Amino acid sequence: MGKIENVWTFYENVVKIIWSREDVANDFLKQAITNMLLEKELEQEPLLNEQIYEMILYHNLGYSNQNSRQKSMEIQEIEKMITMLQKKDSSLLLSQKENDELLKVIDSFSQLKNILRAGWIKRNVPLEYQETDTEHTMQMTSLATSIFKGYPDLQLDRKKVYEMILIHEIGEQVVGDIREGTKEHQTKHLREEQAVVNVFENIKSGDYFVNLWEEFEERKTEEATFTYQLDKIDPVLKAKILDKELGRDDLFLDFFNYEEERKTFKEGKVKELFYYIKERRL
Repeated sequence: MGKIENVWTFYENVVKIIWSREDVANDFLKQAITNMLLEKELEQEPLLNEQIYEMILYHNLGYSNQNSRQKSMEIQEIEKMITMLQKKDSSLLLSQKENDELLKVIDSFSQLKNILRAGWIKRNVPLEYQETDTEHTMQMTSLATSIFKGYPDLQLDRKKVYEMILIHEIGEQVVGDIREGTKEHQTKHLREEQAVVNVFENIKSGDYFVNLWEEFEERKTEEATFTYQLDKIDPVLKAKILDKELGRDDLFLDFFNYEEERKTFKEGKVKELFYYIKERRL
């Protein structure tokens, strides 16, 4: 079970870093979103794989390298790109109008730091241990990264997975995080869909991101199913940590039993993690 152990350990460390460093998730999301949008707006591939998102993750977690190995030239180029994004030099490659519209989209994503996740509010978790959509997004990215590293033969378009993770909550910056089982939840998809269209409609790559969000919602592709499972296992895993932090014994089983009853995790590595974490003694 070493690989699953490593996935859990990395995730747990990410959550604790987020708790201890107030802006880490906000900085991560801004840099990752900026890179993703620029790549599509400029109609180019800065890199042909997912490493840029992983390096942004490691950079914001404070890791100077991966596994203390010698950095390759590719990794050095990624770090240069991160520096460039921080200086916003890349935005000069767009016209003033294009740049203004892009900044509006980035600002929309920045609002996710104000959206508290409803599940923790419902369960009376103290405010300092609750999380925003931004923090949830970073936690999902850490899960995806650690699973990809542990299982390199996993046949998925990893870049698409990262992009889905980054945008999957954008509709909530308008409608909020609506709990399942409520009356408002019945219209959640339609309201979020309109919000997503409104966010992206004035940029060149807008259709790409609207379609990507729809793909996630429909869960008809392997990448969408995998990303959806990450979305649902994230609170299960965090509940395990919070039970220990808060001296409670109800949070994990509440989330775990809910997802088990509706058979969210039918197969694959996320299912393995789902059942492994129940057995693990903290």
